[in-house]
Amino acid sequence: MDAITIGWKKQTPGGVEIGPRQKQTQKPIFRQTALRRQHRPQQPVDIFRTEPAVPNKVKFEEHPYALFAKPTFSSKSSTGSVSQIEMYNDRQLCSVRAAIATFIIAMLIIVAAGVSVGIVFATINTSGSSGSGSGSGNKNSYTTITLGSVTSSVIIGSQTGPACSAYTQIDDPTRSIYNAATSTSCDNKAIFNATSDGSWIRFAGTGGTTIPLSSAGLNHCGGYLSGYFNDTLPTPASSIVNGTVCFDSSGIECAFSINVIAVYCPSGFYVYLLPPVMVCNARYCTN
Repeated sequence: MDAITIGWKKQTPGGVEIGPRQKQTQKPIFRQTALRRQHRPQQPVDIFRTEPAVPNKVKFEEHPYALFAKPTFSSKSSTGSVSQIEMYNDRQLCSVRAAIATFIIAMLIIVAAGVSVGIVFATINTSGSSGSGSGSGNKNSYTTITLGSVTSSVIIGSQTGPACSAYTQIDDPTRSIYNAATSTSCDNKAIFNATSDGSWIRFAGTGGTTIPLSSAGLNHCGGYLSGYFNDTLPTPASSIVNGTVCFDSSGIECAFSINVIAVYCPSGFYVYLLPPVMVCNARYCTN
């Protein structure tokens, strides 16, 4: 491309001269074009972000059970952290529901066990009550009476002479087979151990003069276990009988027994050689 240059020449005062046009050739200008760096597209910026994205930031769950919530570690976007927190929320709620369900089931099991035990005890008491009124199997049935104020007396004998004269006399209405009053008496006292074999005892008074031949049942005769003579009483023809006194327990006939001696005295009364009982609360009954 040609360039036009206008020159000015100093002239004498009052004149203007325009110089000739000179043709100039424009030198070529070499420009070095640098390769532009290819820019990558920038990531979109979340202008609504309220806090910087910090790697491994701990986010705690805001929930009524936040004290038990586990922290969530997240190096990604806040959306991923929220998802993980929701997942832990669901797990925590499931754990609470499971604990409540387990507690309810345990309480139901305890209640059912208590009801079962109560039924068992009620059945045992019922069978015991039925046995206390009529004995078991071939035993006689007795009518229960309620005793008011009673007076008992004991006259200690020498125990060194004949049985029909050296005996200890017991007048105790509570020993009656008809007495079903609750008592914790037990025939294991010194009155029954005058000798190594026991003491000669004569029963007298309103409670009865002989040991019955059948069981009165449980909770009779002033004790829990009632003793009865498991043999035949002596007669004038056979004045001495070696026998046993049995004590029935709940559902067991003659659960334990004691060896005794029964004597028929010429005056028409009975005397027994009775040792102390081995089990409490057990008593010798009278009829």
